[in-house]
Amino acid sequence: RAARPRWSLRRRLVLVVVGLLAAVAIVIGVVSVLVLQNSLMGRLDQQLGQANGRSQNGFGPPGALQGGLLSQDFSRESLQLTFNRQAPDTVIGVVSGSTVVGLQKDQSGTPQPLSAAESKPLASVPSTGEATTIDLGGSLGDFRAVAVEYNGGVRVVTALPLAEVESTVVQLALYIAVITALGLLAAAFLGAWIVGA
Repeated sequence: RAARPRWSLRRRLVLVVVGLLAAVAIVIGVVSVLVLQNSLMGRLDQQLGQANGRSQNGFGPPGALQGGLLSQDFSRESLQLTFNRQAPDTVIGVVSGSTVVGLQKDQSGTPQPLSAAESKPLASVPSTGEATTIDLGGSLGDFRAVAVEYNGGVRVVTALPLAEVESTVVQLALYIAVITALGLLAAAFLGAWIVGA
């Protein structure tokens, strides 16, 4: 049986160079995406901290809440006052035991109630002051949320959408993938031309 022809040194060198370029491009791409994601998440968490401060201005400092979860003063006046201070798409949740009331401010500034399924994940946010990622499901998607605990174990949850962060990260990843693929394709053609020269 005839032996397979061995690759020339030039061809092997070209393949090694293309492989190294691919590895370097992938590493740079992954690092770039992670750095951007961390930067955007840090900025969103800063905005979340400010939004949480506005929520406390509406409900009062932790421990000062008066009335029950579903009292008129709490569900209407305090929520409305809080939402007036928040940006559109902000979600405010009030958790007391197994009862969860969630609302989101729409683009017109009107609080829109969340369904029971959408509100349920708000109960999982711990009152540690640390931002947590939760999935509200459906068209709402992922949010960064923080909770503050008041008297009687009542927690007020403030959440901001992650949609813009996720969209920007995915867009960058796609750009990097396309540019990397085009660069490697050009390198492969150049390598093939060098080998055949």
